[in-house]
Amino acid sequence: MSLFTRSLWPERVSRPYLRLALAMLLAPAILALAGTAISFAIAGFSETTRTGVMAVTTDAGIVLGVFAALLTILAGLPGVATLWALGKRGVIAWAAAGAAFGAVAAVILGLLQQGRTAPLGIAVGAIFCCLMFLLVRALAGVRIR
Repeated sequence: MSLFTRSLWPERVSRPYLRLALAMLLAPAILALAGTAISFAIAGFSETTRTGVMAVTTDAGIVLGVFAALLTILAGLPGVATLWALGKRGVIAWAAAGAAFGAVAAVILGLLQQGRTAPLGIAVGAIFCCLMFLLVRALAGVRIR
């Protein structure tokens, strides 16, 4: 167990704990912003009025922001802590952990919100967290020595 040590970072990485904290905040925000931009583009093609485009984009931004925050708390924090405790630095380990923790978090959210789970919701949670974990890894400077 190597939790709270520099086990994830090579010696040349400066301020690793600050980088990890910023990465945990930036990665879900980047994904939520990207999703909002995609929804804006789709709404621009499908809505007939500017008001409709902005309404769809605003709703998507709110939903994606809340979704990203919930998945960061339910999957990101425990997942990164687990990877850190195990000293896993590889891309595949981070992607797999993201998918696994994201799927579990999506199941928890589905049960809490609707009393059931949906396969699409689980897939979205797994994909979102897989991408989030890869972004966290990249932004935090986690590297294989």
